[in-house]
Amino acid sequence: MSVFLLQVRMDPQKKRLAEQVVNRMTAYHEAGHAIVRFFCSCSASKLHKITILPRGHSLGMTHFIYDEKREFQYTKEEMMYDMDALMGGRIAEEIIFGEDQVSTGASSDMSRASTIAEDMVKRYGFSDKVCYQFGADVHLCSVDNHLLTVLLVVYLQ
Repeated sequence: MSVFLLQVRMDPQKKRLAEQVVNRMTAYHEAGHAIVRFFCSCSASKLHKITILPRGHSLGMTHFIYDEKREFQYTKEEMMYDMDALMGGRIAEEIIFGEDQVSTGASSDMSRASTIAEDMVKRYGFSDKVCYQFGADVHLCSVDNHLLTVLLVVYLQ
């Protein structure tokens, strides 16, 4: 009977400790997005909200408000700044917790950054390495290599 009571008393504490670790990592992750965006010279977006309260499948969220023109026009510079900010969460985790302790929390950020990079090359022709022609098939190998280069440059900034 005493073993059972000990286990019941210990479980809530474990849960709270796990939540504290996750909340701390999420807070640094979300702050990383905000800090990178704050230091970029792009004035097209302003920080609106940061939360570490879980929403759906995410543990936190950093939300920016963009200028009205963004609905109709999106520059290459703004796309690069968006990728920078998306990578900011992952970079913050690496700096604070070390490369071996980086979480999977950045998976949607990486996916969104990859989509932006792919659109820059394939959809908008923002590449001097890949020949872009309307209606022509582009060699996927060269496109994929260039996408990796774009993402690597953003990550290293």
